[in-house]
Amino acid sequence: MSVPSGSRPSEKLARFRDAALARGIPEGDVERWLGLARPSLVLSSDGEGPVVGHFGTPVVLPPDVTFPVYGDDPDVDDHEHLVATLDLAALPEGATNLSLPSDGRLLLFAWPARERSEDHDTSCAYAVYVPAGAEVGERVWHHDYEPDHELGDVDFDGELRGEVRLEYDVSLPDYENFDGDPLLEDHPHAGELREVWSDIRAEGYWRKGPQLQLGGYALDAEGWGDPVARSAVGDDDGGDGTRRGDWTLLAQWHPGMYNLEGITVYWAIPEEDLAAHRFSPARGVMYAD
Repeated sequence: MSVPSGSRPSEKLARFRDAALARGIPEGDVERWLGLARPSLVLSSDGEGPVVGHFGTPVVLPPDVTFPVYGDDPDVDDHEHLVATLDLAALPEGATNLSLPSDGRLLLFAWPARERSEDHDTSCAYAVYVPAGAEVGERVWHHDYEPDHELGDVDFDGELRGEVRLEYDVSLPDYENFDGDPLLEDHPHAGELREVWSDIRAEGYWRKGPQLQLGGYALDAEGWGDPVARSAVGDDDGGDGTRRGDWTLLAQWHPGMYNLEGITVYWAIPEEDLAAHRFSPARGVMYAD
């Protein structure tokens, strides 16, 4: 990964290197871990960078695109919430590790009900790509939740709102490693390196209100393992149970909203589909404390 000297990401990596060496981790292991670094973006309304989209409604889709629903069942009324709309033409080239289209819009939808946090067989999040110049229209859906519904007290219209501004960042693996994780084969100090990175990453990372990370590695705050690997569980190619290629993190969302505290939603996608700009295979999982 090429990081401009003197940039915030390069300074963060330098602090990580110094902290890891001070902990006694062999220099060769530290350098190999740094070789895993991926460029990423922090997206929030609290940043100082340029505007690249907006949080929340309106939902603007082509007429032939179905409004995403939880479980992808058109007969279910659990329409997902639009988290953000991103203007891909406004994203600087090379700002993330993702092979995103150079224009058009990317809409990220999610169903952030805490009760679904352990349901990794059903996707709780979807991504919709709208090519530039496509015919579109606004879709309006009123989530008339019952008073006792888990999402009934969440103020999506009031809190999931505002401009999306970008800030450059960098990402290293930050999820729990379990036996059998191929990362452990090449990086025997993975656990220690992750601990050091977790401290460095947290410095200045969090923003006020909703926050997205685009690209990079998924943050596993619950110790449940790599969310991207969990998204790929159950994926098959022709029904034989074989995973379809390698998956990568598309985005992760920290709501920063009342009654959605401690929730993180992850969108993951097969790399081959991302390269072909096919976003329908993207799946989402949610971790909650």
